[in-house]
Amino acid sequence: VFQCHTKRAHDVCFLESGNVIATAGLSKKGQSAANVAVWDTLIPPSKGRIAGFGGHPKGATTILYSETQWLLISGGKSGEVCLW
Repeated sequence: VFQCHTKRAHDVCFLESGNVIATAGLSKKGQSAANVAVWDTLIPPSKGRIAGFGGHPKGATTILYSETQWLLISGGKSGEVCLW
């Protein structure tokens, strides 16, 4: 079990290998305010987050991984789209 976001998680997608996932959600301000996060599921949950992005001030609602472009695309509650 991974505690992905401090308020809620909205979406998840698998990256290339299957053991790495990306999540979209809502986290309150502070150290864990990343609304888009990348997780390695083979690492213990307390150290599993390998990247976090805060490009959605009101939370991320959807996430997609483009394997051909190596691009993570997230959509936010306020209508913004971020490319990572």
